[in-house]
Amino acid sequence: MARTLLVGNSYLLKYCIALNTAGHTVDTILIARTRLQTPEIVKLLEYVQEVGIALYVGDGKDLECLANKKDIDVLVSAGWPFIIPDSILNSFSSALNVHPSLLPEYKGHLALWKMILDERDEAGLTVHFMTHEIDSGPIIVQERWPIEPFDTSNTLLAKFQQRGPAALVKALKILKSSDFQPKQQTSSGSYCRTLTDNSIFQLSLESTLQENLRVIRASMPPQFPAYIRHEGQTMNIAIWPDTSCFPNGSKTP
Repeated sequence: MARTLLVGNSYLLKYCIALNTAGHTVDTILIARTRLQTPEIVKLLEYVQEVGIALYVGDGKDLECLANKKDIDVLVSAGWPFIIPDSILNSFSSALNVHPSLLPEYKGHLALWKMILDERDEAGLTVHFMTHEIDSGPIIVQERWPIEPFDTSNTLLAKFQQRGPAALVKALKILKSSDFQPKQQTSSGSYCRTLTDNSIFQLSLESTLQENLRVIRASMPPQFPAYIRHEGQTMNIAIWPDTSCFPNGSKTP
């Protein structure tokens, strides 16, 4: 059975469970040091200790070290924030990425907010081979689902996190088929810039209610909440029950 190196963020527990349940061997996990979320990392630590998976926290240099020292067949990226060079990708028989959009649209960092602002009707995910070009490798599996009227960036992210592990298992199964032909990305698609602040989510009294609602849905609290400024005061706004912008998960600020 192929040995797998899983790299990404703190939300890898479901991927580990799905892969192990399907009979794949998760040998090592590497979590990006910039992607540590306390509740999730605690659950993941408890799981890897129970099943005996090596877990590291690091960055691109640590990934290179693991690629050189570990006898691992498959690299899987699920939320890994760093570009992986060819020198590392070539160390594995397969290198796959689970991306939260229907490629070739919305390449780059998490683009769920942009889909809502663009008034798209559906979201989805893509499991694809990694190449030196960001999110441009041949497609193995795609899954799609509708964007509902009150979906937010956070609810779309939750749907992606729920569906991603099963899609990865499906992709690995497809790779074993002798007649499988990956789908080449035939267009350049679109690229989503990385958010550095929440200025794009500022509400305006000059905008319509529908326009402001769309901005609120697109915002990504708690890091990038929608907000309005009035008389020198700033108020963050979220759609209940998406209360992640409020302290301790409470329903009020």
